[in-house]
Amino acid sequence: MKLITRISIAVSSLLLLFISSCSFDGYTKSEIDQKIAELEDAQQAADEAALEAALANDALAAYGTINADTQTIISGSGNFSISRTMPGFINIDFDDFSFNYLEYTVSIILYNTTGYAYYSYGGGDLIVQLRNDDGNQFNPTFSFLVFENLM
Repeated sequence: MKLITRISIAVSSLLLLFISSCSFDGYTKSEIDQKIAELEDAQQAADEAALEAALANDALAAYGTINADTQTIISGSGNFSISRTMPGFINIDFDDFSFNYLEYTVSIILYNTTGYAYYSYGGGDLIVQLRNDDGNQFNPTFSFLVFENLM
């Protein structure tokens, strides 16, 4: 099993255990908000630990932040280019590897919006598909991480 997957599963299990052991009956809204903030902090710490583990094992193949609306790379690892084939579809072409499901794992984070992202691949490119909560294609700013599967 991949190192990143094991870390992610362990953290998710701990968070589920924590949530299931908590009772929110009798808590005020501010106390519930504090508990949620604590969970978010724990998830962020876990994400950072997973990233550090990936970096320590040279597993991070590429990363970047992209404005899908203006089709610009805000920052990144420098080993990719992008194109928008249609609203909500961003192709990421890597200079030094050919992307596929078997060799790489992807994490995508949307900024300042709700919605979801999922990915596929074609011709060695990572294809990011972006949808708002209504399921319509849209072009938000997002970040991605591509990890090489080590195991």
